[in-house]
Amino acid sequence: SCPEFWPEPQFQVLIFKNFGPMKSILTLLAILILSGCRKIEPDNLDTGTSTFVSTAELLSGAQYKFDGEYYYGNLFNGFILSQYLTDTYAKQPYEFYLEGFISEYTYKPLSNLREIVLLCSNEPFRYSRYGDPDNQIAIAKMLSCWRFQQMTDVWGDIPYSSALGIDLTPAYDPQESIYRDLLAQLDDALARLKPNAIDAIEGDLIYNGDMVQWQKFGNALK
Repeated sequence: SCPEFWPEPQFQVLIFKNFGPMKSILTLLAILILSGCRKIEPDNLDTGTSTFVSTAELLSGAQYKFDGEYYYGNLFNGFILSQYLTDTYAKQPYEFYLEGFISEYTYKPLSNLREIVLLCSNEPFRYSRYGDPDNQIAIAKMLSCWRFQQMTDVWGDIPYSSALGIDLTPAYDPQESIYRDLLAQLDDALARLKPNAIDAIEGDLIYNGDMVQWQKFGNALK
């Protein structure tokens, strides 16, 4: 903020009279200080950073990452287990699923889906441009249930209820409670789903916005 302690004009004149050679220096300093108090102009803003997130992009990104996990996981982990390949960063050949890999292909895309639910719940009209908000929420919830089910099937107790928040050390939820909540989330998703909605879902790489197929997907998960 601008300094509020600047001397009165009369005092400035007195200084300049007593310190003549310093007059130009003090004037320059005053100009620099006052000019630095201007508000940030539009030219100073980062035009390469978006201030708006598209739910269509969030959905596509999550689906893409889920698909990539199968490719990289099955290919490279299978090669390491069969000793066709080796690595230099795992202590054992079977320790391929490192923290970064798990985060990149599970919790990060799950965070995308959680964001879709939050955005469409809080601002349904704004995000209706990407399809019916209830259908977007339904797809995001079904995909989340599908992924969390796979994770708890493999690892048992996993971070679930607080896994997608700001907690860097989320607690592990019991597998039984995870299954129960997944069923409740699926019921909610299927209840929201509108197979005959006019507005097609954008960004859907799996069923291209076909809600009848998503309805079958949700029922199949149960």
